[in-house]
Amino acid sequence: RVIRVLAQTAPLSILQPDAAGKLPANVCVQLATAGASGKGPDVHKATLRAAARLRALVEACPDALRARCEKGETPLLTACGDKDGAPIAIIAVILELDSKSNGEPAALDATKHGGDSPLHLLMKAPKPKLSALRMLLDSCDRLALVKNASGTTPLHLALKAAHVEATMMMLSACPAAAAVPDAEGAYPLHLAIQSQAPEEVISAVLNVLRACDMPGVRTG
Repeated sequence: RVIRVLAQTAPLSILQPDAAGKLPANVCVQLATAGASGKGPDVHKATLRAAARLRALVEACPDALRARCEKGETPLLTACGDKDGAPIAIIAVILELDSKSNGEPAALDATKHGGDSPLHLLMKAPKPKLSALRMLLDSCDRLALVKNASGTTPLHLALKAAHVEATMMMLSACPAAAAVPDAEGAYPLHLAIQSQAPEEVISAVLNVLRACDMPGVRTG
């Protein structure tokens, strides 16, 4: 209640960073992530509390979803960039509120310095959360096509790191990603072979390429 009253009374303060360059919305995400590292029922309560506070901030000031802290991160970038991964409830709230922002979602289009999208950041985590990955792809499957400043797509990252489940998920959600080369001209098929991916991954890539009628791939 306190957060909601403060947000409604002084909405512009939501866009003001503190002495450390952090914005209120980003702090909510960080607190939720820190709380998720614990155990027991208090963890769930902490997540719900952080999600409710984030919702109050964004409802009072929709620009909070687009605002960047001193590190250049929006709330979604902060959530996806944490090495331990933010709770799914937090990402769900951000995506839900973003979809209601005057019909012009912006959180998913934001990139970090270096061009990393939320999907790139998820794939750079030691153990990418597949539930978060699915949530992002369901909201915007074209994220799998986005290249960062290094010319790398999230699918390239998944293949290089041998993340089988993530690779299959992206191929299913966005088949066109299989036909996108990296900065060195290597296609996902090259990367799958180089990383010694399981046969199921190589077969999946080939099947997608056949369906996309990519030159040089037999359709028979």
